[in-house]
Amino acid sequence: MKKIFTYSSLCLLAIMTILTTSCKREDLADVITLQDGDKIALSLVNKIEVEGGGTNYTLDNSEMVIPVTIAFDGPSTKAFTVQLAGNVDTVATLVANKTLPIGTLPFEAGTFSIPPTINIAYGVKSVSFNLFVNRTFLEKSYGSNLAFVVKMSGAAKGNTVVTGKTTTIVVVKTGTIMKPEDVHYITFKSPNSVLNLPTPGENPGFVVGSQDLNVKFDLALSGVAGNLFTVDVAKSTELVNAAILAGTLTNVVPLRLDQYEITDGKGVFEAGKNSSVINLAIKTSAVLFGATNKKFAMGLVLNNPTKFQLGKSQTTMIVTIDPNYYKRATFKASPFIIKGTVGAVSDLIPASHYDLGGEGVAYHDNGGRDGGDMRRPDQVDIAPDNIAVGWVGSNEWLTYTVDVEEDGVYEMNAIFGSPSDIRSFSVFSWINNITGGTITVKKTSGNGYSDQQPNRSDVTLKKGIQVLKVYFDNAEYDFRGLIFTRK
Repeated sequence: MKKIFTYSSLCLLAIMTILTTSCKREDLADVITLQDGDKIALSLVNKIEVEGGGTNYTLDNSEMVIPVTIAFDGPSTKAFTVQLAGNVDTVATLVANKTLPIGTLPFEAGTFSIPPTINIAYGVKSVSFNLFVNRTFLEKSYGSNLAFVVKMSGAAKGNTVVTGKTTTIVVVKTGTIMKPEDVHYITFKSPNSVLNLPTPGENPGFVVGSQDLNVKFDLALSGVAGNLFTVDVAKSTELVNAAILAGTLTNVVPLRLDQYEITDGKGVFEAGKNSSVINLAIKTSAVLFGATNKKFAMGLVLNNPTKFQLGKSQTTMIVTIDPNYYKRATFKASPFIIKGTVGAVSDLIPASHYDLGGEGVAYHDNGGRDGGDMRRPDQVDIAPDNIAVGWVGSNEWLTYTVDVEEDGVYEMNAIFGSPSDIRSFSVFSWINNITGGTITVKKTSGNGYSDQQPNRSDVTLKKGIQVLKVYFDNAEYDFRGLIFTRK
């Protein structure tokens, strides 16, 4: 009886095992059938036309966004990917076979972007992605119809792309998506291509500093301002030379490129701003000591904006400056004579007898008038003896118009009173440094300031009238004047 029960139990267990295994296989088959169900076919619309008033795009100050949908012929039965690529080379062919109207232009490479791979989830009936188009390129091509082609391929996991539905032609009608006044142009704000300085009226158009004449220019941006961007402002001698050759500029000479600078070399348009200010710094010495009766001219050119485009005009500017504006004059009726006979000693050029013309023209002083009453309201600190200039600070300078009788080498005796031997000065003729750099001032004994002593050095001078500029590089001394002896 016990044995029979055991055999019966074993038979029942075997039957249950077979049934259980059969059920598991049936469940697995169902899963496999679900995952390996029917493949789907993908398709794109043949053409997307983007035009004003449409709802199939958005446009801001940076880019246009065009949504595109890939349609399926049924829900996806598994997750997979499909590849996308852009093409502009076929646009000419599409125009030639009249698929696109005559005059349609291809987009330039790099002016639009397409996601290279689209990930498709399980159980969806379509998928959308965005095309991004550069607004600057649209504006540069304003008025034209532009096109590029999107091609779909490589549907993974056995899925397919419908024949004849593998590509979509994207056409953007730029003349309808924005108004002419919406197009952004970068220009000089001034409508005049030549700015003559000084300008009429009380404001000469620049600020005179100790080293530079500072001129400000406004740049303008049309349209609605967007995010921050920059535009290069370059110096151009060629622009000046072309104007001289064409006869639109007369009685001018180009200023050397190293004689003027554009701060940072860029105009910066801050976010939300339709204007930018650039600063032109012209070396004062180049204008004051240029030894010419002509005006100086500088060329400025806008290029390489990081956003938007240059205007069709007003992208160049020529600045001229008349050195006669400064009204430089000698302290006395005529220049100081530097005698040309060998061995001849010229008269002292007193420090206090610097040229007429005022701050930034005849002298530069750091301010805070000290000393006596001679030559007020000038800020130059003239000693009570009315000869020496005292309380001298670093980077101050004085100018003296001289008439050199002969080319040659001269001993220059610069008379200083200095309580230390670490101070220095230099002398220029026009813009040329005739001391070959800076000269160290000798320490004087006793009362270092009032006990002024010679500082001798040889310099080469050219014949003729010229302006000498005594520059106090590292100053804390008194300066009495200059004496020249022909060697």
